[in-house]
Amino acid sequence: MGFCSTSVVQWSWVYNTCMFSHRYDSRNSILEWSILLIDNSNCSGSMEFVVPPVDASVFFPISVRFTAASTFSELKGMYVLSNVASGNECHKEAVMDKLFPQIGDNIQSIMIKLLQSNDSRLRTACVWTVLNLTFPSSPGAHSRVAKLQNACITSQLKDMVNDPCLDVKVVNLRTLKLMQKGQMLSLTQELVWGN
Repeated sequence: MGFCSTSVVQWSWVYNTCMFSHRYDSRNSILEWSILLIDNSNCSGSMEFVVPPVDASVFFPISVRFTAASTFSELKGMYVLSNVASGNECHKEAVMDKLFPQIGDNIQSIMIKLLQSNDSRLRTACVWTVLNLTFPSSPGAHSRVAKLQNACITSQLKDMVNDPCLDVKVVNLRTLKLMQKGQMLSLTQELVWGN
């Protein structure tokens, strides 16, 4: 986490609960402050700046930016989406809207990047999400399969049939079979009932 300010002020601060680093760029008058590790021992804190008596407007603007080399947030998010996708049609469509937003004529999705992650747990959670979205007994499965095909998810899943992680491989093969079965059921319904 870092805090930056563009004002010209002499800085001193108090922050005793964790290790941090800072960098002051005098040319641009920017102080960059970073917490080196955030965990359960320091998941909250405060920062206090002591400045000489000056006009408060020189202290602003302040910008805050959060960055991390790695995070579990994508993994936890996919666990949540996978569970929501196992719900009713409304839940499934809400997950589709989040993962595959329609931008003009294109479907923009982060899902390909997540399916290609080096983290096998994240890949597994993504494949489970697709499985839950496309389960053949679900009324909207066929339209979701079509949307996933348009977003290149189906071809990405086919590329993952030999994934080095057994969990990913097993769930992925099941997903591809169910997606194919769902397409067959839909085609049969169209031929028999004219739907």
